[in-house]
This record gives sequence, structure tokens and C-alpha cells, in this order.
Amino acid sequence: MASIRQLCPQCCWIHNGQLIDQGDTEETLANYIQSTLRLPTGANVPSTASRSGTGRLRIRRIRFENADGDTLTTVQNGTDVTIAMDCEAAADEHFTSVVASLALLDDHDNYIWLVRSSFTREYFSFTGSTTIRCHIHDLNVAQGTYRGVTFLSERDNEILDNVRNAFTLTVVSGDFFGTGDQGLPTRCKTLTRSTWTHS
Repeated sequence: MASIRQLCPQCCWIHNGQLIDQGDTEETLANYIQSTLRLPTGANVPSTASRSGTGRLRIRRIRFENADGDTLTTVQNGTDVTIAMDCEAAADEHFTSVVASLALLDDHDNYIWLVRSSFTREYFSFTGSTTIRCHIHDLNVAQGTYRGVTFLSERDNEILDNVRNAFTLTVVSGDFFGTGDQGLPTRCKTLTRSTWTHS
């Protein structure tokens, strides 16, 4: 898609011989990408996932949402995405300072990305089950498929739920840099914008 963005001010989207959309390249590509991202339901945490913690609070379901709250099957780098974790309490327990974390692993089991609510001094207080949402601004992960790790703790002391391989995230290429360049996804999994000068 980067080549289309760089070379074509206008384009058309054809599916099974039928013209679906045509016009401005950015609008047509946005419509195409949006059509591939919709999924009616989220994904349950696999029963085969490696899990530890006390179990007083468990992550049962994870989904990716766009700004309208639609569930996505893939996400596009350079866009905003919300990761929603449906959490189920063992009983009608009251939690006072829950910390939530999400991490992505590459195909070599290396951590390449991490967000944690305590980094921004955000702690959750609730009774019973809830949905915890993490709003990611301008996703800076290169295209590829990643495995996810989730973590919930009470006050960074008691591990409530720690799930390795809790989800799979497929990131498709957007226009993160604004130039159509994809970066080097086979060499580096995170993307960072920069400006360069010389003197």
C-alpha cells in the first residue's frame, strides 16, 4: 500500500471483478482497510495460555476497538486503537488499586512493546467484574503478527492474573511516517518518527 500512496493520487478498489470504490487514494485505501478490520466479537483468552496468579481476578476476553467502539480483527500502525480486557472476579470482591499491563512478543519470544497503567499513575478501583481499556495513541509497531502477554496485579504486590499468549495481534501497514515508507519490519518491530538535520 505504501507504493500506491506514493505513486497514485487516485485509485480504485476492485473485489471479485466488481468496482467497490474509487477516488482519492487516501480515502479509498481507508475504506478498504476499514472493511478488512471489522469483526463481530472479541476473542476469549485461550484455555491453553500459560497462566499464573491468585485468580481473584481473571482476564476472560480481549478485543481491539477503533474510535467508534467497533471490534477489529487487525490494527493498522500509526492509528489509535483501544485494547479492551473483560475481567471476571472470583466473587463480588472489591479491588482498590489494580494495575494492568499489556506486552507484545515477537516470533523469537522477545518483548518488543509494553504499556502499563502504573507508568501513567492510573490504578483501577471497582467491585466485581469489569472491562479495563487501554487507549493506544498512534500505534508504533511495525507490520507483523505478535503474541500478547497480559498482567493484572493489586497495588503491584499481589499478582492477580498473568497470561502469556493471551492474544494474537496482527498489525497491518499504515502510513506511520507520512511518506509511505514501512520502516524495516524484518529488522526492527517498533517505529519512531524523527527529524534529521546536518551542519
